[in-house]
Amino acid sequence: MRIAISQPRYLPALNYLQRVVIADRFVLLDDVQHQRRAFEHRNRVRDSSKAHWLAIPIDRSATSRPMIAEMRAADSNWVDEHIKRLRAYYGTAAHFDNGVLDYLYDGMASQRCFVDIAEEQLLRVLTLLGFPGAGKLLRSSELGLGQSGSQLLAALTRAVGGDVYISGPNGRNYIDMKHFAGIEVVYHDYDFPHYHQQGDGFIPWLGWLDCLFNEGIDKVREFVAGNVSLSMGGGLTRINQYCDRKGAAGVGQVENLPQQAVGVPCVKHSCPPPLKRWATPQSEPLPYGRGTDRIPVVSNTEVKR
Repeated sequence: MRIAISQPRYLPALNYLQRVVIADRFVLLDDVQHQRRAFEHRNRVRDSSKAHWLAIPIDRSATSRPMIAEMRAADSNWVDEHIKRLRAYYGTAAHFDNGVLDYLYDGMASQRCFVDIAEEQLLRVLTLLGFPGAGKLLRSSELGLGQSGSQLLAALTRAVGGDVYISGPNGRNYIDMKHFAGIEVVYHDYDFPHYHQQGDGFIPWLGWLDCLFNEGIDKVREFVAGNVSLSMGGGLTRINQYCDRKGAAGVGQVENLPQQAVGVPCVKHSCPPPLKRWATPQSEPLPYGRGTDRIPVVSNTEVKR
């Protein structure tokens, strides 16, 4: 069983969503200390000229760096403010849809626990994209293992029955393999795709809504489910290319290919090779409630303004 572990994210980028999708279980790492300048409670979006931060205001009256599980929104005003700003930034984008914002933010103003907000929105994103989310997510704080570092990551993987741990690319710099006896460690590398954005130039590593409103939901599904690169020990790279022949509700056959096979089509269905991808920058961010059936209608041909 493949396990991925990462801090909760608000408006996560495409690489984070892909890691959630390829994992059998995804552990929200919430029993660690909040990093104030990290991508936990905030992320970036853009207008026609530049990128902007959207941040959930965190109550820091007790401490400036609480445990993630203890993070609370300072107020509820952020919900209306973020919706207003997203409408201002993307209101003229080709695939902007007010229904998506209504769906994502419905009920969020009544929530104070940051992890509740992040988990619920992540489940709604998976539902919107057509990927299974029920039973996939759990919180490290619920397991109460009380360890840290690589020892905690290995213990969490074992605790949920995993035999493969999917790390982010920066795990190469800090994972201590001695704790992973009997567990295969693979590194998830994501070359951020170049897609159409408003304005001049391209800004990678934005929150996933940027791709949705500019390119549409089918492109988001493609960039999340397609061409998964997992690097293993010894430099071997496995490319798991998910095709979409099963439709939005699931992913297709997984093909395990050698490193030199990057870009080949899906063997089972002869699907086309992947698109050119945006090179991963050295500055990529460090590794990082329940779904509803009230899903807005979103397509690439009929867009509700």
